[in-house]
Amino acid sequence: MHHKTWWSICSGIRWSVCSGTGGQFTPELGGQIDRFFQPYVKALYYGKPANSTPRKVVDNSFTYNLVMEFDSLEDLEAYGKLPDHLDAIKKYSPYWERMIVHDAVLQQVR
Repeated sequence: MHHKTWWSICSGIRWSVCSGTGGQFTPELGGQIDRFFQPYVKALYYGKPANSTPRKVVDNSFTYNLVMEFDSLEDLEAYGKLPDHLDAIKKYSPYWERMIVHDAVLQQVR
């Protein structure tokens, strides 16, 4: 599992506005995101902070979340080296105030 959380800059404007998507998650944007991460990504989830009850352990200060599931660690490593992925980092990193990535090997509990 590869979980990215990022905080936007652009004077408080969301990253999607800065990148030309108008701040909306559309089916077209979903398709673009999906195509970008093929062929290595098995499942892809994208979203914004939930309006959950505030608790000390919950950090909803981020702008966007992206969770990717891979079949193997090798696929995750291959994805990380893709020229398109590296180009996207260069192109969009000026719009991030902060980015946190968590890579994990998960076990299904039920």
